[in-house]
Amino acid sequence: MGDRIDFFDKQSNYFGLYANPFENMCLAYQSLKKIKLEVFSNNIKAIDLYKKLNFRKIGTENMHNKSLVCMELEK
Repeated sequence: MGDRIDFFDKQSNYFGLYANPFENMCLAYQSLKKIKLEVFSNNIKAIDLYKKLNFRKIGTENMHNKSLVCMELEK
């Protein structure tokens, strides 16, 4: 993907969950048209959760010799 959070771009941004996403999760994106995320490919629980939230896979990437799945959610 290459691009990272652009705090001046009001149309899209990146989203991340850390620690235990099943305890506390809030997904608010009223003013955004698109949310992008990257998740390690072996994190099946997170990938399944994102799919349930209607994120779709848009590609893959490698970071520090680990495979990432790139996903996005559009309004």
